[in-house]
Amino acid sequence: MIAAAFGVALTVGASTGLGGSTELTARRSLGELYLGPQMARAEIVLVRKGVVHDFRLDQGRVVAVGPGALELAERDGARQAIPLSPSTTFIVGGARATLADVATGMVALTVRDGDQPAQRVRAHLPGRP
Repeated sequence: MIAAAFGVALTVGASTGLGGSTELTARRSLGELYLGPQMARAEIVLVRKGVVHDFRLDQGRVVAVGPGALELAERDGARQAIPLSPSTTFIVGGARATLADVATGMVALTVRDGDQPAQRVRAHLPGRP
């Protein structure tokens, strides 16, 4: 559902002229342009069955791992403490994992709804997708 929302948001962005046509022709997709490795963070607001969801995506290098939070150093220099919960899903190196598999120095992308704990954490070693 979140992936579909990204596609809609990116399609709307293309139709409103965001990104510029020259940059788009040099890239394969709007997702690659806006949500790729250069992204520091993004916010996507969806309305599902009348309920507003303010999804926050944070991406950066893992600088601290604790039982209730993950700290990221984002590309723009900002540091974000991402709250975690027992229901947070972890994907490390493309495979299902646990918080214990996330290490400092990894690159991570987190997805959370507002100030709620992260729903998903996707991490990998630098230089690997």
